[in-house]
Amino acid sequence: MADKVEEWLSIQFKKINEGLPRRRLKLGELLSMERPSVETVGGGLHHFSKTELQELSRSLSEDLRERVRLPLVFRRSLESSESIYYLDGGEAEAEVVKRIAGVGFLPRNKGRYFTYKPIISILVSRYPTLVVIGAA
Repeated sequence: MADKVEEWLSIQFKKINEGLPRRRLKLGELLSMERPSVETVGGGLHHFSKTELQELSRSLSEDLRERVRLPLVFRRSLESSESIYYLDGGEAEAEVVKRIAGVGFLPRNKGRYFTYKPIISILVSRYPTLVVIGAA
């Protein structure tokens, strides 16, 4: 029975993660596209709002504009009873999250940045096409 449950969960996680990008692109690359988008794991396209990309670009330093890759991908940890979301990416993505959310610090666990549901809500409400959420 446990094997069947694990198999079912595995299928569900794959379905949840079909909307994640195959690869993330730099902000400048996306801004240069007529219709900015990236291919998803499921074979579809994730479309970005050009207005959101431009607004984000104006709010960032030149250094961050050149380094950040989008969309910002968060993976909900299912191992914790708390709503923890791990950020895919590195220092540039973490800095962008801090700036958008207006926080001075993002915690790390085993080298990975993470945050909680209230911060995710801020990000999604401000830039809905720049954030993607999946399962860890």
